[in-house]
Amino acid sequence: MNQRRASEGNKYLCIRCADPTCKNEQCQKPGRLTTSTFEGVGFMGKVKKAVQEVLRPALKSSHTQPSPDAPLAQRLKYDLLLPPTGIVSRLVTLALLAFMIWAALWSVLGSQMLLHGNVLGLYMIVLVGLAAGWLVERMRLAPLLGMLIVGALFRNVYPIDFARYVDSKWSSVLRNLALTVILTRAGLGLDQDAIRKRLGAVMSLALLPTFGITIFIAILAHYMINFPWLFSAALGFLISAVSPAVIVPIMLVFQEQKLGQGKGIPSLIIAAATICDVIAICGNSICLGVALSNGSLAFNIAAIFLTFIVGFAFGIFVGWILVYFPSGDDDTASIFRFVLLLCSGALCIFGSKIANLSGAGAIGALIVPVVASRGWRHKGYGDSIQKIAAALKSCWYILQPLLFGLIGAAVDIATLKPDKVGLFIGLLFAAHAVQLLVTYLATFRFGFTWKENLFLAISFLPKATIQAAIGATALDIATKNRMSYEYIQLGADTLNCAVLAILFFAPIGGVLLMATGGYLLDKPSLLPTMAVTPATTTSRDSKPANNLRGPVRKDEDTGTVNGSFVADQYDVRRRGSSNQVNESRQGRRSR
Repeated sequence: MNQRRASEGNKYLCIRCADPTCKNEQCQKPGRLTTSTFEGVGFMGKVKKAVQEVLRPALKSSHTQPSPDAPLAQRLKYDLLLPPTGIVSRLVTLALLAFMIWAALWSVLGSQMLLHGNVLGLYMIVLVGLAAGWLVERMRLAPLLGMLIVGALFRNVYPIDFARYVDSKWSSVLRNLALTVILTRAGLGLDQDAIRKRLGAVMSLALLPTFGITIFIAILAHYMINFPWLFSAALGFLISAVSPAVIVPIMLVFQEQKLGQGKGIPSLIIAAATICDVIAICGNSICLGVALSNGSLAFNIAAIFLTFIVGFAFGIFVGWILVYFPSGDDDTASIFRFVLLLCSGALCIFGSKIANLSGAGAIGALIVPVVASRGWRHKGYGDSIQKIAAALKSCWYILQPLLFGLIGAAVDIATLKPDKVGLFIGLLFAAHAVQLLVTYLATFRFGFTWKENLFLAISFLPKATIQAAIGATALDIATKNRMSYEYIQLGADTLNCAVLAILFFAPIGGVLLMATGGYLLDKPSLLPTMAVTPATTTSRDSKPANNLRGPVRKDEDTGTVNGSFVADQYDVRRRGSSNQVNESRQGRRSR
């Protein structure tokens, strides 16, 4: 008999299942199988049934799905059952994606994606930096804190010191590219009207804290650490620079949340920080140039004015060109604008370094999108601006862990000398206390509340980008020119001080900004804007239409009266109709 059936009661097995209790419709039908086929299916069916029996406790089908309101541990336990779902499935997917990306890059780059490889170090900084930033953000802290910690660990902790093998040129290029993206984003979102109205506050915020902390550090470093006056001043300018990489992303978040928008505080901080960095870079270059005989004093002083002129001129010229080319507001024009804007910003940043005018790059990269976006809005290309901003935000998602991870990797603890670390830390905290006070007083007479003044003072605490970029300049010049041990030691001490400034004040400043922004800045009003209109009465003895004393507050768009909505409208109509009835009755009686 070449047909066999395996049955249990009235239920038959089919080729799809080896379980006689299966409720699949196909299992209710007898399967017509040959002897050889049935024997093969029977063996595999037995294997499958045995595996199911072993795995039955770990299968989701053997457990009841918890409700969405169940405790987290219970829901997580259910997600771990086979097949995984929820957050467990997402984590497995991300791990698989990370492995596949690594494998694809390894197949192309070979040894660069193995241990001690340059690209592997960058890949690990991005991968772990994103995870650390996500975890820190869940704790209501700035994500840059986790990324900085990851970079510092990957530089100083063996055997995970992936960042130690990242090429310094690659690191510099990627940091500057990330800075280009963030400055371009800042220029697009800059509130130009608020800056124009409060230009005095911008200049006061940029100049007074910069020179205040520079003078304080110069005096303290000369008498406390025995620095020469010029090296002390160079150190002061170095530490006074604010980190745009820390400040600008946080200010953009506050702009999206409409925090401080009434007085344009986020835009004011971005503009003042850019000017502060230009002054700090130029001041540091002048002091080191004179101290190390690197160029004439007259040229170094003239470089300050040249930096501002070149930065503004290039930014205005390129921004004006981008207003007219390309034309239109379609997707293709938006793509061209995005590429041109990003390339012009990169040209500003990298070209200024070739011309030895580093400060001009930051100014140009900020001015180009400011001028271009103003012209685009005037021409009605608002949709294009939104698309460019969204594309830049996506770029920043990948470049953010690279920037902060590489800044953290610049912290080489092995270069720190224990005998001077305590002095440097004391110097830095004292200097930033003075900077906090000077910044608070710098904007005191410009119409800000004490909370806003305090937030402005906190916004100048973060240090990272400029310190990582030019912190080693003195040491590089002294080593390259083969100067005496004294100058080399001064350069090393300057670098150590910059490293400690990054280590302490990048996370402290970023965390304080994120933590205090919601409390110190004004929030957008949830109620509609009310227009005050005089109360109307129908007779000499009648009361205001809404039964409230004082003027009637009415919203012209929604019909809102004194903060209430439809009910007050009906109340006004009802009282108006009753007044008309009373007037008609009085008229009849007079007749």
